[in-house]
Amino acid sequence: MSNKLFKSALSASLALGAIVAVTPAVEADGFKDVNGDSETGKAIEQLVDRGIIKGFGDNTFRPNKPVTREQVARMLAGVLELDTKNGTKTFKDVPKTHPNYGVISALAEADILNGYSNGTFQPKKPVTRGEIAIMLSKAFKLTPSGETLPFKDVKAGSPTYKYVDALYSNGITKGTTAHTFGVNKPVTRGQLATFIVRAEAKKHSSVTLEAEEFGIEDFSFIDDEQGIYNLNLSEDKKKITLTPLKEGTSKFFFEGISGYKDGETLWDSRFYFVNVKKENGGLKLNLEEADLYENIEYATYVFDNEEIHLTFTPTKATITDANGKQLDQSLYDIVMTDQDIEVTLGEFGDFKLNLSDDKGNSSTKLIDAYLQNFVLEFDLYDTSKKYTLNSKELGFKPASFEFQTAFDNSDKPYENPVTVDIVNNELVLNVVKDGAVYVLVKGANGKEKIITVYTEIVAGELVLFLDWE
Repeated sequence: MSNKLFKSALSASLALGAIVAVTPAVEADGFKDVNGDSETGKAIEQLVDRGIIKGFGDNTFRPNKPVTREQVARMLAGVLELDTKNGTKTFKDVPKTHPNYGVISALAEADILNGYSNGTFQPKKPVTRGEIAIMLSKAFKLTPSGETLPFKDVKAGSPTYKYVDALYSNGITKGTTAHTFGVNKPVTRGQLATFIVRAEAKKHSSVTLEAEEFGIEDFSFIDDEQGIYNLNLSEDKKKITLTPLKEGTSKFFFEGISGYKDGETLWDSRFYFVNVKKENGGLKLNLEEADLYENIEYATYVFDNEEIHLTFTPTKATITDANGKQLDQSLYDIVMTDQDIEVTLGEFGDFKLNLSDDKGNSSTKLIDAYLQNFVLEFDLYDTSKKYTLNSKELGFKPASFEFQTAFDNSDKPYENPVTVDIVNNELVLNVVKDGAVYVLVKGANGKEKIITVYTEIVAGELVLFLDWE
């Protein structure tokens, strides 16, 4: 497959062009002290999304803070979906009026987290690595390997040995050093989130996909319906792991570069139904490959003739690829009226919409069709290489401008993708090449605005994306 099926995250967020303007993208919420790209960050995000854990009011998660016994009880009770409303187990310091009585009682009755010999639970006490080994092994029914451990601080025959073995041999955690497990060291909130997600993957039947087995360089794009499973993409984007969370059926799609031919990038993709069922006390996930085109929706857009800069009423319309080859008419539908054009497209890729009338007038628009949330969507662009922002759009009359940091990853000398001029109180941008740059526009009244400029090639033509607040 040579067509790329999706719109990149950057271009999707900056889609504006010479025809349609979009509002600026909203950044996803997150904790300011958590790296969302790390394994721990992804584990925290997953558990927060599921309502298992929460952060603090100052938008922090405090991943390095030691986790307490009552916090462990809350997390495990939520993950294991234990009955927290009908407990009967009580402790001297955890009466039924205690805010965490339900989860503590549930964990105790499940023999996962018990109290002390003096009848207390000590809910505020930090949990050690040795203790969490016992709790997680019991909670997720992890089996020890029986092999000799490399840790000097975990003696064979000790109460924690088989539980540390279970965590270590199942890949839930390693030692604090090559020869030390750190039995008495506290477990942090971030570490526990990571351990729980790893343990869930062991308890349930996770599925791992590797880019190499599909003949692609890496997983360049993923579109998935979260809810019944969690998806983890490795840092090098070459491995995806799907871990079931609850019973149900969902969707999953990926694509990646499969090669290059005659200067063209070749892409390959897969679409699956994700089926999750209970089996042997756990959850089992199966992937069922299916035809993508039969299982997605197709967007229909209505374009006002005046808004897409048509100076005539078209009576004929065809869609071709960048080389002028006509697209099969079964793959699109176009309805034209005196005021607008309604377009439905059934193919991914870059195309040209060719419009004409019986008087010799014609106009060509560019189409960028891509997959977004299992819907085939597309953007329409003019072939014009010039775009003008007036003072109303800017919010002030432009007086000067300057180019700022460009996001260019090459080692070659950077060239701005556009030229900029101020003409009759309007900012005029002319596209010269593909690339990206920031333009700081200043007004005589002291106001200023940063405009993100991003250009790329669609159907063999350069198009312009803009974004500003």
